[in-house]
Amino acid sequence: MVKKIGVLTSVNLNHATPAAFYAHQASRSNYYEIGQELIASGFDYFAGGGLLTPTGKNKDLPDLYEVAQKAGYTVTTTQSEIEGVSKETGKVIAIDENLADSDSMAYAMDLQEGQWELADYVEKGLVYMEQQCLIYNNNGHIYFSEWLNRMPLILNYVGRLNEENCFARSISKIYRR
Repeated sequence: MVKKIGVLTSVNLNHATPAAFYAHQASRSNYYEIGQELIASGFDYFAGGGLLTPTGKNKDLPDLYEVAQKAGYTVTTTQSEIEGVSKETGKVIAIDENLADSDSMAYAMDLQEGQWELADYVEKGLVYMEQQCLIYNNNGHIYFSEWLNRMPLILNYVGRLNEENCFARSISKIYRR
């Protein structure tokens, strides 16, 4: 039984927590190697912050975004590109256009009107994965959102309570489907 798999995170896609679903490295700091395993995983939908050290620690290795494209992934880096993803797109790596510190996704409270927040990537991923399941006639999908798992930690930070509303919108989009 084959399922479609998606990974969504508010941090970097090759950060240790989301990487636990697709990579096995001796060190959480092996960002380039984790990025290689992300691509090799064959998972269907990744969305979140930018890849850390996409050309290696010494900036002398093949660019992971280009490697991903050669492996058949569509890499999006703008909101309009991710909005254009459809059932015909194939596998997706969606990097948020409005990255904050350390190339993680910006907090909802820092976004300007009309900029995508995490809830939008949740919804896009769910729609995309459902379309892929219909095309390939398989038995559903698995969708991991690292941000949702870190919610209690995020809410403990002063000034981050606006994230609770983003969390609620994400859950609402899931249950409306």
